[in-house]
Amino acid sequence: MDRSETPITTNLRPTHSNSANSRPFGLISSGLANLQGMFREQVLTLPLEEIDSTHRAKVQSYQAEISKQLRLVGLDCTFLAAARQPQTQAQRVQQVIDRVETLIRYCHGILGEPEENSGLGQS
Repeated sequence: MDRSETPITTNLRPTHSNSANSRPFGLISSGLANLQGMFREQVLTLPLEEIDSTHRAKVQSYQAEISKQLRLVGLDCTFLAAARQPQTQAQRVQQVIDRVETLIRYCHGILGEPEENSGLGQS
């Protein structure tokens, strides 16, 4: 499947596939911390009482799924940091990219994009 790169996912790609030191572990860790902080500050604090009841449950579902995906991407980053073989590193990077793309879809879903593009229930 041909995926379009986003600035977030492009920065996760290694510059030299043969070197474990070429992985941007610091970038990934700081990016994850930023994502988690943004989730706590902007997504968890959404004023649900101001959202009509038909959309409230959907937003709460997205919040739960985003929280789960953030925990899983944290585990993926831990496994990536421990990976030593280039093939394993590439697989771990792809897992992180896939989770970030899922998180982006969920955020689009909260913002009101059509559900078939948001990915809720697809992972």
